[in-house]
Amino acid sequence: MSASPSSSPVMPVASPPEARQAQAVACEPIVLPDGEHFAALVSRELAQSRRFGKGMGVLLIDAWPHPPQGDALAGAALLKLRQAVAARLRARVRGSDVVATLGEQRFGVILMNAGRKEAELVQARLHKALGGPYGVDEHHLYVRLVMGAAAFPEMGASGTELVRGAEAALLRNTGLPLRA
Repeated sequence: MSASPSSSPVMPVASPPEARQAQAVACEPIVLPDGEHFAALVSRELAQSRRFGKGMGVLLIDAWPHPPQGDALAGAALLKLRQAVAARLRARVRGSDVVATLGEQRFGVILMNAGRKEAELVQARLHKALGGPYGVDEHHLYVRLVMGAAAFPEMGASGTELVRGAEAALLRNTGLPLRA
């Protein structure tokens, strides 16, 4: 006798790290409208890290389209490129890490159980992995990458402080002046 969907057994509730890992493996990156929402997500994950006495790293990644020979990309091609960058990013971090898209060109990554050194290593590895060509339609497209990292506890004790620290590092890497 087979069970109908309405009579399926209740699944046990997994602990937050297990649930996060299952979600990360099964789903695409989380879509958030901006850095403020990402900071709230970082704060929730930070509470979990503190509970277990672990470090945490935060990466912000700007991936600006770099069309061939300065041609403008159509909206559909831009969307496909963004999806390809997000998929490659999700595939290059651990299942327990959290990946989010933040607006048009920005991505955020929460590196669980990672300190400053680990965040810097992941940043360098991602720069190589995300910098290669992306096959979109019949074109090979590239993105211009700028990254910034911050780590708990060295660079902040709240989600907002960590995101601001990563954004400041990202802005330093672009060569733009920091905002007050």
